[in-house]
Amino acid sequence: MRPLRLLFLSLISLFALFSCKISYAANSSSINAIWSELTDFEKNVLSKERLAQQGDADALLGLYLLASGDIRYFEDYERILSSVNHFIKQFQLEIKGETSNEVIGMKLHEAMHETFFLGGNKGDDMGKGYYFDQSKLSDIFYTKRFNCISSSLLYIVLARKLNLDVQGVLLPSHAFVQLNLEDGSYVDVETTSINGFGWEHDEAFYEEDDDDKSWFEQRGLTPSTYLDYKNREVVSPFKVGVRNMRNQHTFEENMRYESRFRIAEVATLLDGGADFHKYRLSFYNQEFKKMNDGLGHQLLIEMFSKIKPYLDSLENNSFNDLELENLLGWVRSQYAYSLLMAERFDEARDAAIANYFRLPLKIDDREGIRINTIVILHKVVTHYLEQINYEKAARVFGEMTQDCLQDDDCRGGIARVYGEWISSYWDAKQWRKVIETADKYLKLDPDSQSSFVFKQNMTAAYSNWANRFAEASDWKEMKRILNLCLDAVPDDELCRGNLNKVEQLLNQ
Repeated sequence: MRPLRLLFLSLISLFALFSCKISYAANSSSINAIWSELTDFEKNVLSKERLAQQGDADALLGLYLLASGDIRYFEDYERILSSVNHFIKQFQLEIKGETSNEVIGMKLHEAMHETFFLGGNKGDDMGKGYYFDQSKLSDIFYTKRFNCISSSLLYIVLARKLNLDVQGVLLPSHAFVQLNLEDGSYVDVETTSINGFGWEHDEAFYEEDDDDKSWFEQRGLTPSTYLDYKNREVVSPFKVGVRNMRNQHTFEENMRYESRFRIAEVATLLDGGADFHKYRLSFYNQEFKKMNDGLGHQLLIEMFSKIKPYLDSLENNSFNDLELENLLGWVRSQYAYSLLMAERFDEARDAAIANYFRLPLKIDDREGIRINTIVILHKVVTHYLEQINYEKAARVFGEMTQDCLQDDDCRGGIARVYGEWISSYWDAKQWRKVIETADKYLKLDPDSQSSFVFKQNMTAAYSNWANRFAEASDWKEMKRILNLCLDAVPDDELCRGNLNKVEQLLNQ
């Protein structure tokens, strides 16, 4: 039997590199089922999820800063909140007596650019703060740089401070804000341009100009189309914040691994959908590879034990997403292997088999996960063989036995168990045990390449057993045993030859 090796999932790119594209998040059962360590501020933000969903400005600010990844403590949040509150206080003096939400929204947009963004509306420097990859709200307060999503987040927070009714608008490569007015109409607010309030997104806006770069191309964006606009997604301020957890600032080249990992876990606590689950699971795959290479198996066990409620929550999910199921299968397989390396053999065996039987038939890496399952079972078998616990070794394959018999390596593993088991009885000259064990194997796998050897061992054991009675000249008992041999293996020459000799002796 050729040696088996554990397979690993190669990391894959789960999200397209869009400038402002925001991927869906997903639900998890508990904040306690994440591996990343959260600060008190981060826990506080998550505890205010309902307020954020209701549009509370301070709760939204906390959520948006949590999504930024670099604001983790109350003092940093309070510093930014103080800046926002100071701006609102000054702005309210400027709009005192104004009752039109449209006018307030327009003036707010201008004041936001003038106060928070590099260049403001100062002639040639106008829009200087725009930076394609600057998708996190926090950085606006440090560098005055912004892009479509970070500027939209800021406008939403400021607007909610003034009780304006706003929503996020998401296109495949762009984002802006929709201001809903009292009469049921709305205004589009292109937050990346100081003059972007009330722009009409008609067909003319999206037509390409041969002489000049389009508005999108000037900003490094993949040009949107009028059809994109017609199919735009209008989402709540809360959902904009969750989607922000997979914008440019979270890409590998822009954010440390630990922060990306933490945000991926947090995002699945806040919203529903498959993409963030896939993103989160990919980090567990990376953690397994890192810690397994470094022999950190106990730490892996701690991680998997912590996230097991999350993994269990994905059982029987309704996403119908084979890519997610593929990732989940790998992570569960890695959990089983970690149990094995921690010498928790029964748990490893149970986890590996349970994972195998829950795999959809059409996932890409079903075969690789199957091989990993066989590797784990073989190692568990080896452990029990070393413990000379043959009965437990024989039960390892359990409900997977029939699947195992379809694979040469796995089939050979079963033969190995019964072969060593028979050998132990042979050495002790327990011939009936040899026969019983060989018979179990032959009933299990009668057509294997090993079956001939097992039949030979069984008939030889019958002959050795019969020979014990020859020493006492008990030819009748010897004849009975040899007949049993031929009942089991009718064409066996050894038992047939010995039986003929016994019958000659009885006929004398």
